[in-house]
Amino acid sequence: FLTADGLTLFFSTSRASGQGSVDLCLSRRASIDEPFQPVEILPRVVNSFAADDSPCLSTDGRQLVFVSNRPDSEGDFDLYLIRRADLGSKWSSPENLNVPVNSKDREDSPAFSHDGLTLFFTSNRPDGHGANDIWSVHRDSLDAPFGAPENLGPIVNSNHDETHFRPTSDGRSAILSRREPNGKTSLWLALRKTTTGPFTSLRPLPLNTEAEVTMIAPGITQDGRTLYFHSQQPGGEGDADLWLIRRLPR
Repeated sequence: FLTADGLTLFFSTSRASGQGSVDLCLSRRASIDEPFQPVEILPRVVNSFAADDSPCLSTDGRQLVFVSNRPDSEGDFDLYLIRRADLGSKWSSPENLNVPVNSKDREDSPAFSHDGLTLFFTSNRPDGHGANDIWSVHRDSLDAPFGAPENLGPIVNSNHDETHFRPTSDGRSAILSRREPNGKTSLWLALRKTTTGPFTSLRPLPLNTEAEVTMIAPGITQDGRTLYFHSQQPGGEGDADLWLIRRLPR
């Protein structure tokens, strides 16, 4: 996840320098035209000896939600929240979002709406349309608890796997990952007419390829002009690398 100013990138890593099997980390840059600097692992108060993964940051940079299978989880991977008073402060200890947000099933790939009042996430809990569906929870203020989860419905969800739902800053569109039965994962665009109404259409992004190339975990900048994603494709440095694509001016 990229901060609103485009200068800090939060992600997860399994590199040997971490604290657990997967850790939360960040990389900074001085300006949007400069390269990102070496990775910094988030401190021990945030990371654990378990797997800590899939960070998402609120627009104001003061709240971060991630998933973990640490011992106090409700079952599989749960959603956890950390806070800080301002951008220069230290992060709080993680708090489990608990039931009804979390379940005995797996919760994954969270993402805030632009105003921070809605949290989207993936879960394989019952009453969905497939193995993994996109769900959302809402709260009345940034300090209020989240309510009961709602499934985003059959336009977004299917009998395939839908994950990594990433709303744009205007709230009227989102990019997500869909895994097909052949194992290929590609990126899709969901659209709706209002910022609070249901999503009414879904279509694949043109950057998807015909080859068996995995494209997952998208993240889009505040101005909507740069898309980041994980992919296993020729030209990478290892297994699943971070890639970006920019929208050209019209």
